[in-house]
Amino acid sequence: MSASSRSLPVLTLALTLGASQLLAQTPVHETRPASPAGKVTVSNIAGRVTVTGGGGSSITVDGTLGRGVERLAIEQSGSDTRIEVKYPRNGHDVGDTNLTITLPAGNHVAVETVSADIAVADVDGEVELQSVSGGCRVSGRPATLDVETVSGEVESDASADSLRIKTVSGSAKVGGSARRVHVETVSGGATVTTDGVEELHLEAVSSDLAFRGGLSAGGEVQAKTFSGTLELALPRALAGSLRATSFSGDIDNGLGQGTVEVERHGPGKTFELQLGKGGGRVEAETFSGDLKLRWVD
Repeated sequence: MSASSRSLPVLTLALTLGASQLLAQTPVHETRPASPAGKVTVSNIAGRVTVTGGGGSSITVDGTLGRGVERLAIEQSGSDTRIEVKYPRNGHDVGDTNLTITLPAGNHVAVETVSADIAVADVDGEVELQSVSGGCRVSGRPATLDVETVSGEVESDASADSLRIKTVSGSAKVGGSARRVHVETVSGGATVTTDGVEELHLEAVSSDLAFRGGLSAGGEVQAKTFSGTLELALPRALAGSLRATSFSGDIDNGLGQGTVEVERHGPGKTFELQLGKGGGRVEAETFSGDLKLRWVD
């Protein structure tokens, strides 16, 4: 057999594989008119969804549909648009679908995925994200931000009026700025460095929580964890009451004033401090986790 004859099956196989890969990924490019303040909902299972706000009066969707995907459906009703990746009813072996969506910055954006990652930037309207295991990344200045995941990680440096982050086992890193911040996790852990905070709510079961952001002088804080470590870095200008309690954990007072009181009969530690005459209020609580208090550097 000649060399050219031997190479023919190999060449045929390579061409077949290449063709199957091309067929497995279907390119998409769709454009629709959009209201400057409409709502855009996106649904995808696996892959990635990237949403970017901009000027103009249209919604543009670019990307590739993964193996096994039936089609990309775009439905509009009034000022609302729904973009959904359609899968076979009993489809299991499906590939990743990657979508890049550009829309008017003032749109209200809602994205829901299973394992697909989500990235949102430069959207000025409300932003709502939900994912099971996909990671969520947000930047820009949304009016409000609401993110929920099961195991997906959350990272935000967005500046908004209010931020709400909720996970089960996914970690959360929250920066940017906001007047109201609510972060809740079971075992994922959270670090909050948000500035301009007036109301802060932190809650965890078995993971660590840390606030190292900027709290207003009259800010209110409610923070609690069951078995994780809770760290609060507070502004020296804080004016109001501070109360920290732990059932069996330690309280590390790094504020340089006040005394940690230990219960005489049974476990329990309490630290209370009144700072000025302002209306600020800080309440921190752990069960078996340690509690650390310090001033912002």
